[in-house]
Amino acid sequence: MTKIISIHSFRGGAGKTNLTASLAYLLFKEGKKVAIIDADIGSPGVHVLFGLDSDSLEYTLNDYLWKRVSIDKIVLDVSQTIDPDGTGKLYIIPSSLSMSDIARVLREGYDSNLLIQGFYQVNKDLDLDYLLIDTHSGIEEKTLLILAMCDVLLTIMRPDKQVYQGTSVALEVEKQMDIPVRLLLLNKVLPAIDTDSVKKEIESVLEVPLGGILPFSEEMMLLGSEGIFSKEYPDHPLTKVFQDVLEKVK
Repeated sequence: MTKIISIHSFRGGAGKTNLTASLAYLLFKEGKKVAIIDADIGSPGVHVLFGLDSDSLEYTLNDYLWKRVSIDKIVLDVSQTIDPDGTGKLYIIPSSLSMSDIARVLREGYDSNLLIQGFYQVNKDLDLDYLLIDTHSGIEEKTLLILAMCDVLLTIMRPDKQVYQGTSVALEVEKQMDIPVRLLLLNKVLPAIDTDSVKKEIESVLEVPLGGILPFSEEMMLLGSEGIFSKEYPDHPLTKVFQDVLEKVK
């Protein structure tokens, strides 16, 4: 049975996409059948981390939502490209980076029920072990519908007071949903921060388990979305945290 993992944040720039790609790659390396859906339709880009040029995409999730093609026409198998020796399968369902397509989505919206139908169809067609959904930031209605269908919700935030307050609102909304596993991840944490104190404060005030503290990484910044972090830096402390997170949600 497919396990659906949604990755969410209250604000953009928290690290959702890099986290999604790294988790998917690690599962793929374990021999799992994994797919990523880029449901951050207003600010997409998962496919870029996998070395896919936007101009090379024949169809995107936008085409499916505008009923131009069926969902199976969008699925890209990147297994061989990422690792020819890998024993798993890794698929990408990208969204369009075209400014006109993004503008249309923002102007007209889309049918969220059709999107969710597409999720289930992908699960059925590919017989997945895991489906990872990179969601849109914030707590708008369409995003909440996606979160409500997941088995695991990973909410990621930066150690910033403004983000902290906004995330607390999002977590309060998420708490009302019947989601089996909810974990909060704190990203871009500097060495000077007392992580033990932060963990106690977050778990007591926000009332959600802290699934991991992701250290600030110069290597991540230098990578600049030109690759998957856990693939490029398999022995890095940050990759170790990604692996620990997966152990908590399998």
